[in-house]
Amino acid sequence: MKGRGVVKRYWSGRKMTARRWTAFVAGIGSLVLLCALAYGGSEYFVEISDPQRAYGGNTLLADNSNPDVSEIVEINMAGQPVWRYSIPGELAERRRNRDQIVMQAQALPNSNILFNIQHVGLFEIDRKGTILWQYRDSGASHDVRRLPNGNTLYCRGWVSKGKPQVVEVDSAGKVVWTWDGLKHFDRPPYGDISKEGWMHINGAVRLANGNTLISIRNFNCLVEVSPDDSLIWKLDFPLVDMPIEKKLTIPAHPHSPVVLPGGNVLVSLTGINLIVEVDRKTGVPVWKWEYPQKGKRPVHIRDASRLPNGNTLFVESNAITELTPEGTPVWKMVVRSINPGGPRFTYLFKAQRIIPPTQSKQPNS
Repeated sequence: MKGRGVVKRYWSGRKMTARRWTAFVAGIGSLVLLCALAYGGSEYFVEISDPQRAYGGNTLLADNSNPDVSEIVEINMAGQPVWRYSIPGELAERRRNRDQIVMQAQALPNSNILFNIQHVGLFEIDRKGTILWQYRDSGASHDVRRLPNGNTLYCRGWVSKGKPQVVEVDSAGKVVWTWDGLKHFDRPPYGDISKEGWMHINGAVRLANGNTLISIRNFNCLVEVSPDDSLIWKLDFPLVDMPIEKKLTIPAHPHSPVVLPGGNVLVSLTGINLIVEVDRKTGVPVWKWEYPQKGKRPVHIRDASRLPNGNTLFVESNAITELTPEGTPVWKMVVRSINPGGPRFTYLFKAQRIIPPTQSKQPNS
């Protein structure tokens, strides 16, 4: 076996330098993964499956765990890939650092895929992998959404104060609306904040009334703004005390809000391991689910969506889970190659349950 050669080469009396040790570990890791796949293992391992209570369909995710290339993958309920797209080198010249990861992939009604590459731009492909539309922006990050009028709304989470934080472009690439937040937040206690950008916007949703719901991580709040930049609504999330080693006060860090059919807002509070549904009129939580490892450091719950049967699909660092309204997991998929304590740019960020399941071919895997 080739794996035995790896072992022999690095244990043949030569000094085990840091570089050789890294290469040795990498070689063994690759061998273990190949063996697992050869004997029926899966890179997407379904740990929990309750077909009677889970909402069936395929799940679309952006997988950045491969050290060579980011991928967009569609898996079925058994964790088997039914379609995948490897990001080509010409789109991500500096792949494998955090500047070149896919954070959001959205299946459009015509089955095309809209996705972003952080600090590169926005792209739409068909299921054969053909690029149909693109818009380059070195500030693009986190969230991208196709609007009913054909325009595209996206976030610029890592940019500094004074630059557009949310942008809408039309199909020809013309900027038709931007929001910089200066009118409402260029003042204490927000004006001097700088932590991975000024606001660090991670979600923007166009509402039926034409306003935009925006998630501001660094300010621990959600806001609704009108097209003319009036502040319609603001919801602040308080700091929370958590007994982590010693008692720490941790910000909520809201992520990826979605508006539910009844008008409530579902949002992931990444900093405190909590998913909450809030009455938008009163700001009062009407449903919440806390990650069961109380007192642990955040597990990076970055995305949650409500499924038609009332279940909630959420994404953490290395897994995607479907919960019943009572909080019972009825489906859970784990990406085996992701170490939750590893580099942040390998994490999962968002996922979408696609119904009905597509039967697409793999374009470039």
